[in-house]
Amino acid sequence: MFCWEIMKKMVTWLKKNWISLLALIISVVALFYTHKQSSLASKQAYLHIEPVMKTYFDLPKEKNPVFVIANEGDIPVVSVSVGNRVFVFNKNISKIAAAAEFGRIFSPGAIFCEYLKPSEYRDLELIKVKPQEHLIVAYEFHIKYFRETDMREFDRTEYHFIDGHNLVKHADFLQNKFYRILMSEITNFRMPEQERIPGTLRQYLDATSGKNGKSGQPNASADANKPHR
Repeated sequence: MFCWEIMKKMVTWLKKNWISLLALIISVVALFYTHKQSSLASKQAYLHIEPVMKTYFDLPKEKNPVFVIANEGDIPVVSVSVGNRVFVFNKNISKIAAAAEFGRIFSPGAIFCEYLKPSEYRDLELIKVKPQEHLIVAYEFHIKYFRETDMREFDRTEYHFIDGHNLVKHADFLQNKFYRILMSEITNFRMPEQERIPGTLRQYLDATSGKNGKSGQPNASADANKPHR
C-alpha cells in the first residue's frame, strides 16, 4: 500500500514537471556531447605536433660516459625505452674485439620511462673502456617512444664513438677510414649471451670508472644541466 502511494505521487509529479525533466535530460546529454567533442578536438589539434626527443652524450673527465634523452618538444611522450650495446673495435686487426648488451628493460644499462613530460629527461651512466689509441669504442642506442595522443610509435638507432681518447660525433666519424668496416662488423656481430659483461670486454674496462654498466639514477629535473651534444 505504501509503495502504491509513492508510485501515485511520482506519476503526479511527472505529469506536472515532465517538461522541466526533459529539459534537464537534454541539457545533460548536450553537456556530455560538448565535452566529448572538445576532448576529441583537443586530441586532433595535437596530432600534427611531432615529439622532439633529443639525446646527449658526454665523456666527463675520470668518470663514466653519460647518455641523456630529453623531451624538448611541446607534448608528452610515453613508454620511452633505450637499449644500449657497446662494441670495442681493434684497429690493428680491423675486428670487434669485445662487446656487451645492456638493453633489457628494467635492468642495469637500460632506460625505461612510462611518461616523460616536456622539459624532463632521463640519464644513463655507461661502462667506460680504458682509452687506447688502437681502440674505437662504439656506443649504440636503440631509442623507442610513443606520442601520447595517438600512440604513434617513433624509433631510431644512434651511435657515439670514442676513437682513442677522443669523443667523435657520428656525422664526423663518417669520414673515418674504419667507419664502414666497423659498422659492417656491428651489423654481423653476434652478441654473447652468457654474461652481462663478458670476460673479453672486462679486460678493456677502465678500473677507475666506478660501477661499470650500472644505470645512473633517473633525474627528471627540468633545471638540471644536461651534457653537450
